[in-house]
Amino acid sequence: LLFSINTRYIRRPSRSTYLKPILPHVLIQRFMPNPLTIDGGHKFDLRVYMIIASTAPFLAFYHPGFLRVSLSKYDASDPHRSSHITNTALAKAKFKNNTELAKFQMRSFEQLQESLLKEGFVDDQSWVRNHLEPSIKRTMVHIIKAVYPKMIKQRGLFGIYGCDFMIDTNMKIWFIEANRSPAFQGTTEAKGRLQRSMLHKVMDLEEMFQSGGIEDLKNFNLDQLQPILYVPEDSQGNKADLESSSPRNGSLGSSSSNKHGSEQGASCGETYFGLFSPSCTASLRAVSE
Repeated sequence: LLFSINTRYIRRPSRSTYLKPILPHVLIQRFMPNPLTIDGGHKFDLRVYMIIASTAPFLAFYHPGFLRVSLSKYDASDPHRSSHITNTALAKAKFKNNTELAKFQMRSFEQLQESLLKEGFVDDQSWVRNHLEPSIKRTMVHIIKAVYPKMIKQRGLFGIYGCDFMIDTNMKIWFIEANRSPAFQGTTEAKGRLQRSMLHKVMDLEEMFQSGGIEDLKNFNLDQLQPILYVPEDSQGNKADLESSSPRNGSLGSSSSNKHGSEQGASCGETYFGLFSPSCTASLRAVSE
C-alpha cells in the first residue's frame, strides 16, 4: 500500500501489455476506505463473469458468480495483506485441508442476500437481483464500450472475463478490475459446479454459433447467461458502430452473417484482447470436464 496524507493507494505490478501504467510496470489504484463488511467485520468482494460470445455480430452476456470473503477481520490500520485482500490465492493455503474454512471464504449470491438482510444493510428481499446485478450489468456495458474500438470484429471469437466488484458502507457498488484470464479452481463444491456449468454452457453456445447463427438463440437454453449487449451487423455483414446501437436485453432478433474466420496466424490461446480463436472450443471443453 502507498500512503498519502488523506488517501491510500494500492501499488501492484502491471501484467497487461494493453495498459499504460503511470509508472513503469506499476498500476496505482485508489484504496476504498469504507468497504462493507459482513459476519462481524470481514471484508469481501464479488467475482462475476462477462462473456463476449461473439464480436461479429457483437453479443455479450453476464453470468452471476460468488463472494470471496477475507479470513481476517478488516482493520484499516492493519499493515498485513490478509486484512485488506480478499482473493482466493491469498487464502488458499489456509483452507487447503479445511472444508468449512473454504466455505466461509466462498459464498453464493443467495448467502449475500441473507447476510445483508440479517445485518440490516438492506430491506429489499431481492436487493441482489433488483439493485446489485443491474448495476454490474450497466458497468459491464461501459467496460465493453471502452475497449470495443480495439476489438477484432470477426466471426468465431469469444472471451470469458472475470470481473471484480466491491460494495461500500453507503451500498455503492464499485468496479475493481476485469481479468482476461480468470482462474477456474473449484475450491468448494458449489464454486466448482457454478464454474463447470458456465463453461459447458459457453462451449455449447460457441458450437451453436459455429454451426448456425445468432438467430438460433431462440431455441437455446441460456440458463444463467443473461444478455447485456447486442450490436447487430447490417444487411451486408458490416460491423455496426457500438455508439449507434442500443443495448438490447432478452430479445436478440436475427442478423445476417459472413463466413467463419480465424485470426491470421492465431493458435489455440489468447489472441487480441484475450479473445479465443474458434479452434480452442474443443480444448477448453476438455479443461472444463
